[in-house]
Amino acid sequence: MAQRKNTNVTLRWGILATGGIARQFASDLLTDPSARNVYDVSHQIVAVASSSSVTKAQDFIREIITGEDSDPTTDVKACGSYEDLVGVAEVDIVYVASPASHHYPNVLMCLGGGKHVCCEKPFTINAQQTEHLIRVARKKKLFLMEAVWTRFFPSIAPLSKILHAPSSSSEAIIGRPIRLFADFSLQVYKPDVSTGTHRPGSQRRWDHRLFDPSLGGGALLDLGIYCITWACMVLMDDPRNAGEIPKVTSNMVKTKREEGISGDADGWKGEVDEHTSIVLTFEKTGSVALLTTSLAVRTPGDMGVIIQGEKARLSVAQMPLFAGRISLNRQPF
Repeated sequence: MAQRKNTNVTLRWGILATGGIARQFASDLLTDPSARNVYDVSHQIVAVASSSSVTKAQDFIREIITGEDSDPTTDVKACGSYEDLVGVAEVDIVYVASPASHHYPNVLMCLGGGKHVCCEKPFTINAQQTEHLIRVARKKKLFLMEAVWTRFFPSIAPLSKILHAPSSSSEAIIGRPIRLFADFSLQVYKPDVSTGTHRPGSQRRWDHRLFDPSLGGGALLDLGIYCITWACMVLMDDPRNAGEIPKVTSNMVKTKREEGISGDADGWKGEVDEHTSIVLTFEKTGSVALLTTSLAVRTPGDMGVIIQGEKARLSVAQMPLFAGRISLNRQPF
């Protein structure tokens, strides 16, 4: 057997923000790439930035990167501002994990500093911001990507091979994909005092970031993005679609404050979309995606994603942010 070739490319990362998602990303980033059968690249975190204090960045470094007992003067640079991070010459690429409302200015600053960028989803809060960032990245010849982990689950590559195989191929076990259902919904309520459970009828957690429009809250940007990702992976990326943009039809229901409450005692920040439904029609292939997301109810346990083809259907029982157990049913409808 030929010896595996290692090119030993090392990417030097800067982590912008120190919240929970940044901690999860950094921990995964530092996992030995060989665990994913990757041998041509390694990753090193060389700088971490907090927008409020150097201490938070130092805590992040000790807890996630170097260990609790490490010397605070470690080679990983702790930055007390995002601007300082962009100024670190050793940083090749920045992972942006700030609130969604701050993605656009943070990414623009990183690109302006000559850094490649991997930005947490949702990429920005509107299309105009995304289009501008893409133009800037292309002009500067910099890598720019939205960090949607679903596309990188081990099951996605073989699944795409099955879904996008020519209809005459033995690999096309469900035939041409015709219809996709996807729902990602969570109940964002305070626990019921009598049962301790989160259920409709309990008071909404208006102080939660998902209900804060100034932070890019709402069901669509935080949850619905995963449903859209599945539609893109299955139907948009189908070679038979030839990259054609689908027709979009959508509706939303915005949050409504309980009557008789005023002021900010309950944490109310303003309206966001509580329910959003989207229909994507791919006219070239005659396929359709039906996508729903909500902050008031929870995705049923047996319906994360359903893909109906000409000969069979596939089901992803988990919520659409995952791509784990996928079931085949030979009855398409």
